[in-house]
Amino acid sequence: MKIETSDLDLFWAAYDRLHGRSEADRIDILDNEYLGRGSSGLRDFWKSRIESSAQLLETMDTHPRYYRALREVNKQVGTLANEIRSAYLKFDNLIGSAVLADTYMLIGRMNSGGTVSEAGLLIGTEMFGRPKKDFDRRTVGVAP
Repeated sequence: MKIETSDLDLFWAAYDRLHGRSEADRIDILDNEYLGRGSSGLRDFWKSRIESSAQLLETMDTHPRYYRALREVNKQVGTLANEIRSAYLKFDNLIGSAVLADTYMLIGRMNSGGTVSEAGLLIGTEMFGRPKKDFDRRTVGVAP
């Protein structure tokens, strides 16, 4: 069982290149530098939840402050891989013979906290990563 966080790094590298570009260029960047280089888990999540770079970009543009605030929280995800793995193993000990699937941490368009696929467990970290000190529902437009 692996905890895959490389898609988070790909997202932030692509995100940093989006500023000041045309919409078509921004879509190309997300297609080529996030999805195109992403894990099998990201490709599955893309098909079932993100659907298109244009839709992801629209969500990011609608909630820019929220996505900006996610960066610091996402940095912590990689450091938690051993704790996550330990929790899975504890769960396995409780129920016995649990299926411990690979887990992919990625960023989507605020429409799914996660799902499963042939690749494993797919977690949309943007749904769980809001920093309490920076979050204000009125300014980021997230429904209660």
